[in-house]
Amino acid sequence: MTLQQIRYILGVAENASLNKASEKLFISQPALSASIHDAEGELGFPIFTRNTRGVKLTEKGEDFIKDARSLYRNYEALLEKYCGKVKKTFSVATLYYAFARKAFVEVVKKFSAEGYDFAFREMKAEDIIEDVHNQKSQLGLLYMSEANRTQILKLLE
Repeated sequence: MTLQQIRYILGVAENASLNKASEKLFISQPALSASIHDAEGELGFPIFTRNTRGVKLTEKGEDFIKDARSLYRNYEALLEKYCGKVKKTFSVATLYYAFARKAFVEVVKKFSAEGYDFAFREMKAEDIIEDVHNQKSQLGLLYMSEANRTQILKLLE
């Protein structure tokens, strides 16, 4: 299995969708599917179950993802230490807010020349909290209203 395949697998796990992951990874969906299928064949077990609404990690896949994330972080740290090739990252996780997208685009315009690797993730509230907790995103945007206050406070606990 290659580091590229691991990167693809992590991308699919992060997006819970082959289509979304293929867009973010700049690879065609059929090529991404084939790469993951080859990796699963090499491992001897399925990492994902597929359905019409996306993909979901299998139990063994969840264990694999934890180890793969650790391996990939170590790989990036190695590159940074010896090659200086890892870009600074800035990632935002948010609900589906048009104002957040617009503000993010302005940040990218202002700081893109400084070599940042930007990511903008739109997801559900519980996924935003998890994303920030796991340090995938440096910033999480949630709007707390009277209607959702109890739910968000419970998630934050």
